[in-house]
Amino acid sequence: MGIVKSVSQEIAGTPYRKTINFMSTHPESYLQLKNHPEIQKIIAEREREISMRKTYFIPKEKIGEIESKLNDGDIVGITSRVDGLDISHVGILVRINGRIHLMHASTTAEKVVISDNSLEDYLLKSKSVTGIMVARPK
Repeated sequence: MGIVKSVSQEIAGTPYRKTINFMSTHPESYLQLKNHPEIQKIIAEREREISMRKTYFIPKEKIGEIESKLNDGDIVGITSRVDGLDISHVGILVRINGRIHLMHASTTAEKVVISDNSLEDYLLKSKSVTGIMVARPK
């Protein structure tokens, strides 16, 4: 719809190559897919399309270097080490005292929170996270 622009390539330029197939290979994890093979086929088609796209991400180890290029209001997808899954969580970036933090829906807190730690620290703590993809409102 043209309301956001991916900026991961211009910020870090690191290609993100991964075969996306988690939903179609784990339909039991999704109530809406569990008993609907016709929807599973559609999901598998979309995953193949997504896998063919040329995408970029920012590795978590580079967040400190590029933090000044991140803006309040940027939308981030947190990339995952899980096979077949590209994005495991999403949020919005907020700058507090010069550092970027993540505003997100926390399953632990059961509400929307702003991370106590910087985005860099938040990501580096997690072994299942590889980095972020960033979309910026136009």
